[in-house]
Amino acid sequence: MNIKQTHTSFIPPLRGAGGVFHFFNEGISRKQKVFTPPLPPSREELYIGFKNWKISLITWIVILGLVLGVENHSSAESAKDTSGKESGNDLIFKIDSFEITGNTLLPEQEINQAMQAMTGPHKTSDDVEKARSALEAFYREKGYPTVLVNIPEQSVTEGIVRLEVIEGRIRIMAVTGNRYYTKEKIIKDLPSFAPGEILYMPQARRELNIINRNPDFKVAPVLMPGKYPGTVDVEMKVKDKFPLHASLELNNRSTHSTTDLRLNGVIHYDNLWQKEHSISFQFQTSPEDTDEVQALSGSYLLHAPWKDEHLLAVFGVWSDSDTAFGQDFQVIGKGFLVGIRYVIPLPEYFTYTHHMTLGIDYKDFEELLDFQETGEESQDETVPITYMPVSFVYGAFLPDGSGQTGFTAGLSLGFRGAANQQRDFENKRYKSRGNYVIAELGLERTQKLPAKFQGWVKLSGRVTDQPLISNEQFNAGGMDSVRGYKESEVLGDNGFQSTVELRSPELMSLMQALDQVNIIPYIFYDYAALRNKDPLPSEKQPGDLQGAGMGVRGSITRYLTYQVDWGMALSNSDKTESGDSMIHFKVKGSF
Repeated sequence: MNIKQTHTSFIPPLRGAGGVFHFFNEGISRKQKVFTPPLPPSREELYIGFKNWKISLITWIVILGLVLGVENHSSAESAKDTSGKESGNDLIFKIDSFEITGNTLLPEQEINQAMQAMTGPHKTSDDVEKARSALEAFYREKGYPTVLVNIPEQSVTEGIVRLEVIEGRIRIMAVTGNRYYTKEKIIKDLPSFAPGEILYMPQARRELNIINRNPDFKVAPVLMPGKYPGTVDVEMKVKDKFPLHASLELNNRSTHSTTDLRLNGVIHYDNLWQKEHSISFQFQTSPEDTDEVQALSGSYLLHAPWKDEHLLAVFGVWSDSDTAFGQDFQVIGKGFLVGIRYVIPLPEYFTYTHHMTLGIDYKDFEELLDFQETGEESQDETVPITYMPVSFVYGAFLPDGSGQTGFTAGLSLGFRGAANQQRDFENKRYKSRGNYVIAELGLERTQKLPAKFQGWVKLSGRVTDQPLISNEQFNAGGMDSVRGYKESEVLGDNGFQSTVELRSPELMSLMQALDQVNIIPYIFYDYAALRNKDPLPSEKQPGDLQGAGMGVRGSITRYLTYQVDWGMALSNSDKTESGDSMIHFKVKGSF
């Protein structure tokens, strides 16, 4: 039986080769669509573009059928089996096996197993076409969408049918639209699209996911016909923004002993040396009396030279505040610290992403102790302390159809002798030794509810093996803890904190009003329980805090965000009585 190779570029579909010809005719009819950049946001589709662009893997294949410019030839003008029988206009023959040529990507045994179901007696040219299509689909399932399968002209003898695999390679990769990120950097970050490569979808998806995580940079590959048969040209269409950002925030995150307002500022540049290194500076002050609170910090973030996916951060903080300070890290106390963080992304499992963060800090703080005997003048003494803890933190994130979950687990260790002096710890806290162990857990869940409502739960807690100095204690009270109380109103060695919020649908979308305004009302309940290790006989345990109330958060354009909470204290502390209430607020402008 003879199968002749037939040129298909300029003739209509022929009976017996419909799959081959229709494939190319569909590609030609969709020619204008080839140049439309798409962006699929799901993991089942290639993540290749800007917001609201979407293309499925099937569409990829249709596009690539045109792109490759390869002539798929098949004919079923005559087909005859070993018995020489005919059925209608189609000859019937037997297929014992397939001879696959041109394959360098997949193991031969794997292909043979996939094609086994296509063998047998009483086959026609339509069955050969189905086998060709099935082999192409098998390559797509394995992640190779630029592979096409051809039926060459042949004589079927001894039940063997030849199929030719054409592994389409990338000819050139052009970069357009970039202003602040160089062509060399983009090409380096996307090696799967380099000239000479065969596109492998899983790796290409990973590279695009990583490069598109940058909020200032988005790239969409557009595939075009190559100059030569069996090739693909790729244009990387880039949208980038100037990577300088700043923000200014006014809030009332104060303590009982200071004025109410706080002013925080941040400025950072996120593409130093065309390597996406980031340098950042922050400040905090109390604008009503700038002598009360002063804090400064700087940080430098880079990709690790030995592993580009790993991140290395170095930062320093000088603080003269008892309020938690720092964006992406927090410091409580008066003094300074320098620290290093090393972030290791771990292998993803479907939508489950996780990472490990290793850290070491050098901390030098001081505390003013007031000794006063009855009838005598107050005597103040500064108690300095220097120590060097290390930390290990595991973080994970899992989105699903009904919400998303975040999880953290951390361990902080102090070592005597590594700048830690036991007598310094004992001077600040009875039975504090400096070789402490702190274990922490955190869990967050955002849950979709009926009628577009949303629930949010946050749990966190920690335990330690010994009394801690105040800089390392668990703190409760304030806007991010228990509302209705001042910031860090209560400190304890061991602690647990929980927050529950019920959020309404976004109001402006319901009202069909200005799409530049975002308003989300909610109600909340906060709870914290704190305990001290080995308290003195006269020392009272910190106790519990409870607060409930309502609030609203949102944005006005993309440059201004806000949050206002009214919280009522539901339990007593040393400085707040049950039934007291206060308003917490923050307004932040950024670009």
